[in-house]
Amino acid sequence: MIYFGIVLRLGGLKKKKLTIALCCCFLLQCTFAQSIKTDSLLNLLQTATDLEKIDLYNEIGLSYRGTSFTQVKNYSIKSYQLAKEKNLSEKMIISLSNIAIANVFTGNLDSAEIIFKYIYHLADSTGDLKRMNSSRLNLGNFYNNMDKYGIALDYFRQVYPAYVKEKDTLTIAALDQNIGNIHFHQKDYPNALASFRRSYMLYRLSRHGNEAQKLFNSIGFTFLQLNHYDSAAYYLSLGLAFARQQHDRLDEMYVLNNLGMLSAAQGNDDDAVNNYNIALLISREIDYPQQQANYLINIAGVDIKRHCIKEAAFRLKEAAPIVEQVGNQGLYRDLNEQYYLLFTAGKDFEKALYYYQKYTEAKDSIFSRETTNKIAELNIKFETSKKETENIGLMATLELKAIKEKRLVLLAAAISTVLASLIVAFSFIGKYLKQKRTIAEQEALLLKDRLAFSQQELACKAMHLASQSEFKVKLLETTKDVYFHLDESGKESIKTVLRNLESHIDQSAWPEFETRFEKVHDAFFGRLQRLFPDLTPNDRRICAFLKLNMSTKDIALLTHRSPRSIESSRYRLKKKFGLGQEEDILTFLQSV
Repeated sequence: MIYFGIVLRLGGLKKKKLTIALCCCFLLQCTFAQSIKTDSLLNLLQTATDLEKIDLYNEIGLSYRGTSFTQVKNYSIKSYQLAKEKNLSEKMIISLSNIAIANVFTGNLDSAEIIFKYIYHLADSTGDLKRMNSSRLNLGNFYNNMDKYGIALDYFRQVYPAYVKEKDTLTIAALDQNIGNIHFHQKDYPNALASFRRSYMLYRLSRHGNEAQKLFNSIGFTFLQLNHYDSAAYYLSLGLAFARQQHDRLDEMYVLNNLGMLSAAQGNDDDAVNNYNIALLISREIDYPQQQANYLINIAGVDIKRHCIKEAAFRLKEAAPIVEQVGNQGLYRDLNEQYYLLFTAGKDFEKALYYYQKYTEAKDSIFSRETTNKIAELNIKFETSKKETENIGLMATLELKAIKEKRLVLLAAAISTVLASLIVAFSFIGKYLKQKRTIAEQEALLLKDRLAFSQQELACKAMHLASQSEFKVKLLETTKDVYFHLDESGKESIKTVLRNLESHIDQSAWPEFETRFEKVHDAFFGRLQRLFPDLTPNDRRICAFLKLNMSTKDIALLTHRSPRSIESSRYRLKKKFGLGQEEDILTFLQSV
């Protein structure tokens, strides 16, 4: 059975709760008529055979889906138990699918994940390729709605060729749409745009014109992220016209928000505020507090840009209690950022510093959660890879066992001779050595996986440092405008704050980074120091970044220097290493 995750609408908006996103999906699971009353179904149980009860229990459970998902789960469990007794894998999968989705609706997400995975392994054991692909697609949609985009993308890519081979145009269109959303969240905008356009064409080919036109908003907003303003305006205007034609106030609100962002990016502040205001009115009309707060903060941002301080303060004051009510961490971060910019523009630096600290705390919290999710994804991938390796080893063991039994049968006929005994002995020794090689190869694979995981963890830490450095540069640029209007005492205060901030970030983050780097690349700094004792600490640090294959721009952010300065450092390092003009410093460092 397949359920499709609802494709989120793009535009600086947060995904709705997983239970809402799966609401329409659950309806696809209903394989029996919903018009039969629950009481009638219960009466049928009195005379039903065990095989009939399997289907009846599922049908009774589904009849409760609008009122009690606990009952859905209870009756589906009864159906599963009977199907298991009869060893009916197909019916077991149907019952388990209903149980998993009922767990989603009742908030038991961990149980739902376990059941979805079990369904996949059950389908795998039957050798039913169609059900295996369906199970993979279910897992992809589950992880997509859980914001675990890397895992979801892996599952979508696994099933994509199968649906292409089946020429299932509608499913491929939905897959491309979900893949486009994942690329968008990963900020891979060119691939997101390609997926959205492919999805649009496939929806048109399958004669689902409304689904195709709903993609106008996603395509337009992706063009906006790529700074293609004319294309963005074209598709967003089409999306707005379609939403109004369908009287879809929710879609209209989303498109208006994106048009507001487009106008703000082009410097058309009046148009931006006008679009945000209309979106705000719609959010109040449909009672959507989270978006009310989002639009109020967006309007305040434009007002601050236009130096309309009182208007901005009024908007932020109105947004604050809504943000507290909905408890959205991203909105809390944005609210404090705008307060920081507001008080900076008003030259109230004490309050500006207070809200800057709250902003950075919220930003670090979000970054930490995202990093944790990434590490969790890597762990799941690592465990999956490890399990596959174990399965391969088990298959090899079984094959070796079969070979051994066959040889023993053949050798038993000639056991009376000394030659046969020698053959048995040599065969045993050869097999033992082969097993040892197999074990060694498997251990090498596991070590490689662990190294890859450590590399990813180290990259996550480097990303965190880059994020801190990037915002510090932004802070310097922001304070530059007010710096020259302060007296000497004010200038010294600003300098002290920035020095303390830089010292805090460097002292807290760099030792941890260097410790993790040494764990992954054992004794790298020691070997480098022995080979080139005249290297400075800064030289060794840049060598570490180059060994991680980081770009010049990222190294510049981490070291608070310009990209040109980093290029000069690379040139000096090549001279110190004695490398020729055609020799690559990255290749050299990888060999150290």
